[in-house]
Amino acid sequence: MLLSRVTAPAVPVAMAQIMQHLRDPLDDAVYLDFIRAAAHNMVAEMTGRTLGAETWDYSVGSASGDLVLPKSPVQSVTSISYFDAAGAVQTATIGDFYIFAGEDKTTIRPKPGKTWPSLQDRDDAMTIRFVAGYTSLPDALTFAVMFAAESIYEGTPMPQAMEIQIAAYRLNWIAA
Repeated sequence: MLLSRVTAPAVPVAMAQIMQHLRDPLDDAVYLDFIRAAAHNMVAEMTGRTLGAETWDYSVGSASGDLVLPKSPVQSVTSISYFDAAGAVQTATIGDFYIFAGEDKTTIRPKPGKTWPSLQDRDDAMTIRFVAGYTSLPDALTFAVMFAAESIYEGTPMPQAMEIQIAAYRLNWIAA
């Protein structure tokens, strides 16, 4: 499995929201933008989710059954390309596949009567290009990004309120 980001991550929490939350921000927009990006990355890592829209290439050496994309949530699958048995690059018809996109997981499966293409033997035999990230970031994650920015800005430990906001969105998290 090979995974590579094609586009830079969008940072869905606006600078104005961060500045309002900090209440006494430095007058250094560049520094605050670094804090905003770091806070965004922190929350994304803690939840295992993609917050803002990003385009990714996911390459696999073989495909059978269901193929689960490694990022969530997925907005769209834009292309499926592959190296056929002779090594020529081909493009699969996306309409030949079911795309089951949920907030926690997206699965791709050939429709009845269709199959995964025959692939050349290589690690990047098939590449799925997709866009991951929320179209509208949930309020709890927006607040988590603002709390993370505050923690970074003030040099303090992460507030418990941030961890509470993140808990319900953490992938593979099961409530007791």
